[in-house]
Amino acid sequence: MQLAPLTTTIRQHAQAWIISISRSSVAIRTFGDDSGTRWRVWKVDTPAARAHLMDSEYQSGWLVFEEQESGDRRRLAQVPDDWETLSIDRLILLCSVAQPSARTGQTGQIATPPPREADEG
Repeated sequence: MQLAPLTTTIRQHAQAWIISISRSSVAIRTFGDDSGTRWRVWKVDTPAARAHLMDSEYQSGWLVFEEQESGDRRRLAQVPDDWETLSIDRLILLCSVAQPSARTGQTGQIATPPPREADEG
């Protein structure tokens, strides 16, 4: 009996299932600021295995604000626990204090944004 091909197939399907679950559970908010610029925001969780490599302020994760038209990004290190339910005005304020971020692709998570969601307003 050949178990190796079966084991490999099961492992591949399990990995694909886990990836699709984690991508679908990412919360994405979209909003427009006072100048009419459209933004998307989502949280990036730092993998435990990489936390020691990160600046201390980003070890617990951060919010990514991405301007929809240009793709410019900003990071906010101190993530409010209730960021998913904050008012648009509060998101605009957080976006205004977030730090510009280069798109280096070093974390993988920030280089590949989650799928687009419907606009909130």
